Amino acid sequence: MTVKEKKRAIIFVAILILFLAYLLRVFDLEERERTSSFFDAFYAEKENTMDAVYFGTSAANRYWIPTKAYEKHGMTVYGLSTASQPMVLIKNLIKEVEKTQDPQLYILELRSSIQKPDGFNEVFIRRVTDNMKMSQNRIDAINASLDFAAKGINKVTQERASYYFPFLKYHARWDGDMDFFDFTAIETRTRYKGFWTSSKKTMRIWPQPEVERTDKSGCMDDATEEVLLDLIEFCDGLSAEVLFVVSPYYPDMTQQVMINDAAEIVKQAGYPVLEMNTSEKMKEIGLEGEKDFYNSTHVNWNGALKYTDYLSEHIDKNYDLKDRRDDPKYKSWDKAAESLNKRIEKMKSREKY
Repeated sequence: MTVKEKKRAIIFVAILILFLAYLLRVFDLEERERTSSFFDAFYAEKENTMDAVYFGTSAANRYWIPTKAYEKHGMTVYGLSTASQPMVLIKNLIKEVEKTQDPQLYILELRSSIQKPDGFNEVFIRRVTDNMKMSQNRIDAINASLDFAAKGINKVTQERASYYFPFLKYHARWDGDMDFFDFTAIETRTRYKGFWTSSKKTMRIWPQPEVERTDKSGCMDDATEEVLLDLIEFCDGLSAEVLFVVSPYYPDMTQQVMINDAAEIVKQAGYPVLEMNTSEKMKEIGLEGEKDFYNSTHVNWNGALKYTDYLSEHIDKNYDLKDRRDDPKYKSWDKAAESLNKRIEKMKSREKY
C-alpha cells in the first residue's frame, strides 16, 4: 500500500467513525423531554465554569432555577438532572463532570432513594447513559445500572450491547417516529443551565391536599441502601463539599419512610441533609399546596422561584461560592437568564397565572 493509499484509508476510517457516532445520536431514545439536550448543553459548557452541580431526579430540574440563583447571588450552580435519575448513576455523573469542571460543591437530591430494583425501569438508565459520551466511565455507568436492576423483578433488558450502542435498539425508529431534531443530532435547546420548562406544566396550578407526614424510618430496600453507602464512600474521596437535599412534595407514606431512612444514613455518615419536605419547612420556604405545584411531586414556576430563593440563600450562607456576575467568562449565564426570562414572560402571556 502506497503512502497516498494509506492516507485515504485513514481518512475513510475517520469519516466512518464520525458517521457512526452521528448515527448513535440520531437513533436514540425518543422522549418528550429530550434529555439529550440537557447533556448536549452540559458538554458545550466552558471548562471550569461550574462552581457547583445539582444532581437528581426531575425534582431537581423542576425546582432549581440556576439562572435565578445566578441573578441574585452570582453563583453558578448547574443542574445536571434527569427524570427518575437513578442514584446508582450519580457517582459516574460526578466523574463525568470532573473531566471538564472543578466544582466546589455537589448537591444531591435524595428522592432517588425511593427507587429499588423491583419495578426498575430501563428508561431511567438510558436517559443518562445513552447521552453520555463514549468512555470507560459510560461503560462503568451502564454496568453498575444493570447490576442494580438485576437484583430485582423488572423488565430491564440485560443485553448490554444495546446500551453500549443504542443504535441496536432504536434503529427501527427509521420507520416513522423521527423528526427534525433527531437528524440535527446535537442540539442545545435547554439553554437554561439545566432548568426544565413545559408549555403545559410550568405555569399549571394543581392544588394539593395536605398529606400525613411522618418521621418514621425502617423500610429502605437492601440494594438501594448498598448503592447509597457506596455513593457516600465515593463522596468521602471528593475534594468538593457535598450537600444532600430532600425537596418538598406530597409523597405517600412508604416513600416518606424510605427518604427518612436515606437522610438518616447520610447524617450518620457526617454529611449535611437539608430536609425540606416537612410541613414546617414548607411554610418556612413559603410553599403553598394550593398554588405552587403542578402535580403532587413537582412545583410550578411560582413554587420553583420560592424553592430556588430558599436554597440559594442557604448555599450563599454556608458555602463560599464566588459572585461571577461581573466576570466575562460567565457571560453565557447572563444570556441564559435573559433567555429564560423571555420564555417565562411568553408563557405567562399565554396563560392566566
